Amino acid sequence: MSLTATEIKLVRDSWQIINPVSRKMGEDFYAKLFESHPELRSLFKSDPKDQAMKLMFMLSYLVNRLDNVDDMKAEIIKLANRHKNYGTDPAHFKPVGATLMWSLKTNLGDHWTPDTELAWGKTYDLIARLMKEAVQQ
Repeated sequence: MSLTATEIKLVRDSWQIINPVSRKMGEDFYAKLFESHPELRSLFKSDPKDQAMKLMFMLSYLVNRLDNVDDMKAEIIKLANRHKNYGTDPAHFKPVGATLMWSLKTNLGDHWTPDTELAWGKTYDLIARLMKEAVQQ
């Protein structure tokens, strides 16, 4: 599943809005994730503020490569292998995706439209699918 040019533009445009508040969004993401799914806390060894910045950096990296999935794959393979070593299970992708969507919606406010939600949903599904494939190989 690939994204259309319009969907990529929606994701990138919304990411530009997130950029100035990315640290806050990352911290909000982990606070919400650990509140909703405390069982996942043990998978994260670093400080949540450091983890938040790693998440935002990786999202930025991937958002900027959405129009070239092959370019993303090498980094996603590394990311998937790190997560496998941390003990990530395929079942964890659903709560992480839901929390990411909540974080985006919360931080985008009025800029969160049904089209933006669909584009981000497809983006997350693409990244999660590539990570799951990489772990299985």
